[in-house]
Amino acid sequence: MKRKIFIFLAMITSLLLSFSSCEKEEGCNAVITVKLLRDTTQVVPYANIRIWQINSDINILGQADAKGRFEHFFKNEAILNVTASSNLYLPIDTLDADTMNNDGLYGETTIRLKKGTTVTKSVFID
Repeated sequence: MKRKIFIFLAMITSLLLSFSSCEKEEGCNAVITVKLLRDTTQVVPYANIRIWQINSDINILGQADAKGRFEHFFKNEAILNVTASSNLYLPIDTLDADTMNNDGLYGETTIRLKKGTTVTKSVFID
């Protein structure tokens, strides 16, 4: 009799555990793409990016990938400043006449992060 009760309790416990799930941490994912203002279809690879907020400890420095994209995860919603500038120190295999002319380009925008979503924003540099 005790064995049947033990098996019954074990089955109930395993059933309850199978229906419970870990709570996913919700936050905000920001995806920044750096593009040229004079040709908005052309991305700027390896651009320097800064995501920051005045009077706050938020100051994220990063570099876009070869496709001009940079991603960062934030725990909370916020409205943040984004600045981007072209980078002189590109890998040797990406240097060409067009990217050499982009040195010193700069652009800025703001991004509004929403909880549980991925927010995509383009920064146009000129």
